[in-house]
Amino acid sequence: MAKNILDSSLQRFLRRPYGLKDLTKKRKTNLFLLFLFCIVGFLVTLTFTPPISRDALTHHLAIPKRYLLHGGIYEIPELIFSYYPMNLDLLYFIPLWFGNDILPKFIHLSFGLGTSWLIFVYLEKRLGRNWGLTGALFFLTTPIIVSLASTAYVDLGVTFFTTISLLLLLSWTKTNELKTIILAGIFAGLAAGTKYNGLLTIFLLTCFTPFIVLHSHKPISSKRAIGLASLFFLCAILAVSPWLIRNYIWTGNPIYPLFQSLFANEGSPLTQGMNPFLIRKLAYDESLWQTLLIPIRIFFEGQDNDPKYFDGVLNPFILLFALTAFLPNYSIPSFKTEKKLFFWFIILFLLFAFVQRVIRIRYIVPVLPFLIILSILGLYNIKSYLMTLRCYSRMATFFPTLLLLAALSLNGLYMVRYWQKIRPLQYLSGQTDRTAFITRFWPEYTLINWANKNLAQSSTILAVFLGNRGYYFDRPVEFDLKSGRSLLCSTIKEQDSAKNISDSLTKSGISHILLRKDLFGTWCWEHLDAMERKRLTDFFNNHTQELNATSTHSLFALKKI
Repeated sequence: MAKNILDSSLQRFLRRPYGLKDLTKKRKTNLFLLFLFCIVGFLVTLTFTPPISRDALTHHLAIPKRYLLHGGIYEIPELIFSYYPMNLDLLYFIPLWFGNDILPKFIHLSFGLGTSWLIFVYLEKRLGRNWGLTGALFFLTTPIIVSLASTAYVDLGVTFFTTISLLLLLSWTKTNELKTIILAGIFAGLAAGTKYNGLLTIFLLTCFTPFIVLHSHKPISSKRAIGLASLFFLCAILAVSPWLIRNYIWTGNPIYPLFQSLFANEGSPLTQGMNPFLIRKLAYDESLWQTLLIPIRIFFEGQDNDPKYFDGVLNPFILLFALTAFLPNYSIPSFKTEKKLFFWFIILFLLFAFVQRVIRIRYIVPVLPFLIILSILGLYNIKSYLMTLRCYSRMATFFPTLLLLAALSLNGLYMVRYWQKIRPLQYLSGQTDRTAFITRFWPEYTLINWANKNLAQSSTILAVFLGNRGYYFDRPVEFDLKSGRSLLCSTIKEQDSAKNISDSLTKSGISHILLRKDLFGTWCWEHLDAMERKRLTDFFNNHTQELNATSTHSLFALKKI
C-alpha cells in the first residue's frame, strides 16, 4: 500500500507544471542564461577600452571626426573609403561630437546583441527556448563576432539589417501583410547604406522575394509575386538613396568606387580593380585549387590581422554542423523551404563576395546568422536521428552536447587569447593610462599626442607610412600616399636640390613630417638612387628640425628659411 501511495505521489509530481523534466529544462535554461550573461559582460568589458582597431582609425571614426573639424560633410578625394555608405558612421558622429570615442563601440556591439536576439527568437519559435539560447550563445562567442563586437566597425550593423530583412520576408508567408514587405525592403536598404556588401542583400533578396511569397499559405499569382518583389526593391533603394545621390553628385557614379568602368567620366578618375584570383596568386603564390577552396578554408585557416588567412577567425564546427542540417528524413518538414532559402542565400552571397574582391571574413559576416541557425538545426537533427535508434537513444542528448561543448571550447580558447591581447583590466583599473594603452598597439600615438598638445592649430602634418590612421590627429594631416602616388617620393625625384624639396612641400601646405623610420629607410633604398638619397639626406639635415622621436617614429618641422 505504501508503495502504491508513493507511486501515485510521484505520478502527480511528474504531472505538475514543474515536474522533474521541467526542472531539468529550467536548470538548462538558467545555465544558458548565465553563460550569455558572462559573454555579454566579457564583450562589454572589452568595449570600454579606447579605439585601436585599424579601420576605425582610418575610416569609421576618422571620417566623422574630419567632418566635425570641417564643420560638415565634404568630399575627401584622397581617401577613397570616404565615398562608402555611412549609416553607422553617422551614428558615431553623435558621441564624437561630445568627445566620446568609446560609445561608438557600444553602438556596434548593440547590433551584434540584436542579431543574437533575432537568432534566439527564430529558433525558440521552432525548436524551443534552450535551442534558441544555444544559437545566441554560439553566435556571440564565434571568434569573428568577438573581435568585431569590441570595435567601432560597421559589419555587425550590416549583419543585423540583413538578418532582420530576410526573417521579415519569411514571416510574410504567415502574415501576408504588405507592411512586412516594406519593412524588409527598408532594412535591406539600411544594410546597403551601412556597407557596400549590403548591395548583395538587396540583389539576392529581391530575387528571392517572388519564390518566398509564392510559398505563403494563401494562393498568390506570379504577377503579384513580381509586384511584391518590385516593392521590396523600391523600398530598399529609397533607404540607401541618400548615399547614392551624394556619390552621383560628387563623382557621377552612385556606387563609387565600384564599377567605375560603367560610370567613369572626366570628373571621376577610373580605378581598375585587379582580379582577386590574380591578387592571391601574386601575393601568396596560391595555386588555383587553393584559391577555389577558399570558401571552405575560411572556416579552418582564418587568422587575425593576416590578409593571407582572411583577416579573421571562424569556427570549423559551424560548417560541419550546418551540413548536418540537411540530413535526409530527420529534418522538421516545415523547415525544408527555409533551410533551402538560407542555403542559397549563403552560397550566392559567398560566391559574389568571392569573385568581386579579395576575401576577408568580416565581408561575409552577414551570412553568419544563417549558418548558425543551420548549425543548431544540424545539432537538432543529430539528436533526432539518435532518438530513432534504440541502441543509441541514451546518446541522443549526450553526443550533441559533447559536440556543442567542443565547438564552444574552440570559441573559448580564442576569447582567452583575445583577452590576453587587449588586456582591458589594465586600462580599466588605471594601471595603464590611455596613452600607454593606445601606444602598445600603435607606437606613433606618442608623437601624435605630443603634436596635438604642442603644434599650432594651423600646422599641417605629412604622415609617411602611418597607414592612413588619422583618427587621433587633432591637427590637419595629409597622408603621403594618395591615389597610388607618393607626394614625398615625387617631390624628391622632381626637385634637383634639398632647398627645392623644402620649398615644394611648403607650397603644398606641409609644415611637419611624421614618419615611421624602419619602413621609410627600407623604402629609400628600394626606390631612390644614390643622388636622390643624397638630396633627401641634405633635406632632413639642413631644412628640417627633429622635434620629437621614439624608437620607431620621428616628427620633423620644416625650417622657414
